[in-house]
Order: sequence, then structure tokens, then C-alpha cells
Amino acid sequence: MFISLVRRSASRLAQAGRLVGYGLPLVVVAVLLAASARAQEASAGPTAENYRQVIRTCKADYAKFCDATSATTASGRDQAICLKYQKQDLSLPCRTAVNAVSR
Repeated sequence: MFISLVRRSASRLAQAGRLVGYGLPLVVVAVLLAASARAQEASAGPTAENYRQVIRTCKADYAKFCDATSATTASGRDQAICLKYQKQDLSLPCRTAVNAVSR
């Protein structure tokens, strides 16, 4: 439905003499599809791999800023929750991993 609306609008502009060629409607559709795909990707949320990355890269940071006794048993999600409040003091690899799961 949306694509047909875009095509109708483009054809109306072309009939009015404001649009040259047929390439522009295709470009508009391609841009809209890319934006839609990017929005869906952004709303997907963190993956299990993202949380495993937190566990791998943040062991020392978790022990320093959070509960050191549970560093080996806490889930990646639990570690990320604690570490996101300490972002400014984290090592760069750990901060990158925490940012990937806390958006």
C-alpha cells in the first residue's frame, strides 16, 4: 500500500513536469526500505552473543566495580546492569560491550 502511494505521488509529480526520469521514485522507495530495515534492526534488542561478550571482556571491571564474589556466576545481563552505571570508569572493550546491550 505504501509503495503504491509513493508511486502514485511520483507519477503525479512527473505528470506535472516537476520530475525528470523514472529513477527518482525507485531511489525514494529504496531509501524508505533501507530506513525501515535499519529501524527494525535497532529495535531488535541485545542478543545472547552480546551478553557473552560482556562476560568475556568485563571480568576485571565487574570484579572491581560490582560484586567480585559473583563475577563467575552472574549472567551477562546481570553484569551489564551493574556495569552500565559505571560506564565512565570501564575499560574501553568493556564499555563497548556494555553499550551494545544497554541501548
